[in-house]
Amino acid sequence: MSTGHRTMPIRCAPQPGEALDSWLEFTAARLTCPFTDVLSALGLPNRETATAALVLPAWTIRLTRDERAAITAVTGIAEDVLTAMTFQPFDGHAVDILPGF
Repeated sequence: MSTGHRTMPIRCAPQPGEALDSWLEFTAARLTCPFTDVLSALGLPNRETATAALVLPAWTIRLTRDERAAITAVTGIAEDVLTAMTFQPFDGHAVDILPGF
């Protein structure tokens, strides 16, 4: 499957238990580029500046199939590892993810 995205020039493995947004921010720092450039490279929507302090981006809660595939293609991180970095594994246990997320 071609995502239309190029692979990262530097790949950083996430730490065990690390959240997706934390790992992506570390990756941006390692690449010495803006966080928004990393999001763009992965095909992820940027945070809305007006609500950034109030609401987590949807991809931190649950990745879509296409988002997981694109991130895996660009970073080499397995899809199940990416899913574990979101709130999705906690759905119905520690949190309830509302339909539409």
